[in-house]
Amino acid sequence: MKKVFAFLIFTFFLLSLTYTVSANPGSAYIRYWVICGPFENADLDTECVENEADFHPIAGKFMDGKRCRRYLSCEDRIIFDLDEIFGPLDNVVAYAFLEVYSPTSRKVKLFLGSDDGVKVWLNGKNVFTNKDDRDFVFDEDKIDVELKFGWNRLLIKIYDKKGSWVLSARFVGWGGSSVKDLTYRPKMLYQLPVKRIEASSIEGVKLKDEGIFDLEDRGIFDAENAIDKSRWTRWSSRFSDPQWLILDLGKARLIRKILLNWESYAKSYSIEFSNDKINWKVGYSTDIGDGGQDVIGFKRPIRARYIKVIGTQRGTRLGYSLWELQVFSDSN
Repeated sequence: MKKVFAFLIFTFFLLSLTYTVSANPGSAYIRYWVICGPFENADLDTECVENEADFHPIAGKFMDGKRCRRYLSCEDRIIFDLDEIFGPLDNVVAYAFLEVYSPTSRKVKLFLGSDDGVKVWLNGKNVFTNKDDRDFVFDEDKIDVELKFGWNRLLIKIYDKKGSWVLSARFVGWGGSSVKDLTYRPKMLYQLPVKRIEASSIEGVKLKDEGIFDLEDRGIFDAENAIDKSRWTRWSSRFSDPQWLILDLGKARLIRKILLNWESYAKSYSIEFSNDKINWKVGYSTDIGDGGQDVIGFKRPIRARYIKVIGTQRGTRLGYSLWELQVFSDSN
């Protein structure tokens, strides 16, 4: 009996050791970052920005020659070589940044996956570096870190030697449990729907010849480019205010979120909804747009067939320009 009891204790001990490093698949991956890059002809040893350890990218700002922008991934990882981020590049690095608020000081684990190398700073301290050229695997690196009470700065530098360029990250508690009382800046959007609503058609004010060259006849910047799922094409408007796009979903649909991926952004814009293209209702507006990627969520889904994006104040001297306009419903 004593031998059986000893065996059970030993087995429990081994299982407990395994459990502490095995992540719960339900734990929340970080999907929303401020990203800065790409810095070409660089690696993890290249200090691409001044005072790298204290680098604090600010969305909408140009810092060390690169524009910083918010990016929300629809997956549990960021794929930097996707068209809507940087596109395919080799021998290049980028920075991903966020702030995380902890209501107590605590020790947690930071689970990382990357393709290729990765370097991590927490509150200005280099807590991890892995220079391996490797394929991406979720949670391949498990790092013991300590979050202080209040806001903590997490900066991750990701290197791509060749091919895929990927990052995943999440904080995990003892036993692989989710750390549910953390708050993030940019604000985490855990429930981003994954079901995209395909548009039936789109129309917008065409870009007239602005004295540079004739673009209208060539169709380079037509509205259709905002829904073609390509990072290399875009809609652009005239160089004046206001300008608009109208998206037709073909029939009334329940709309949960809208994604705008700006090339030349609107400082002030609104989003309106209609079922008859005559009577419109404002569902969202802002006068502090900073470019990059905007994800607008609605607590209660809006049922509409038509969506109008109206720019009323440009953020640059050029026209409004969108790489992509995407509409999402609930995933179920």
